[in-house]
Amino acid sequence: MENKLRSYLPELNWLIISAILAFVLTGLLFGWSSINNTVDLHLSDTYFVFPAWSILTPLLLLVIFILYFIKEKRKSFSRNAPGWILIISGVLLIISLAILTNQLSKGIGMMGFSTAADSGPRFIVNPIATLVVNLMLVLEFISLILVLYVVYRFAIQKKHQTIKQS
Repeated sequence: MENKLRSYLPELNWLIISAILAFVLTGLLFGWSSINNTVDLHLSDTYFVFPAWSILTPLLLLVIFILYFIKEKRKSFSRNAPGWILIISGVLLIISLAILTNQLSKGIGMMGFSTAADSGPRFIVNPIATLVVNLMLVLEFISLILVLYVVYRFAIQKKHQTIKQS
């Protein structure tokens, strides 16, 4: 029992390091005062206010996914616990990015009024916010491809391990 617990200690250390790194990155990118309350993003003429956890969570999952991907790529995705951490963090990253993208895309457009007398309200689209949403969609797609690659490599390693044990 104690030996099995010791095998999970390095993974716990890596997760703690990932959390500290994500916390520091959030503080550096959005300011240290925003970590406790809200994160305010000002994109051109649009102002977004998010709870801090809705930015910190995807960033934490991204850091975990990148660190574990690099770490496990060197080991050919052959270890059990890190492989599952990598897969779960990748799936949760995709879900959290989808939620954040949805929140951002709701705030992209707003109704505006033109100065011409003959035209009524029109829909104004913020190009910078649209760019951010598109970049997040690309990040989701890249994350999905990497998660599928990890699952494929992980399954091949497990198949080879069961063949060797037989």
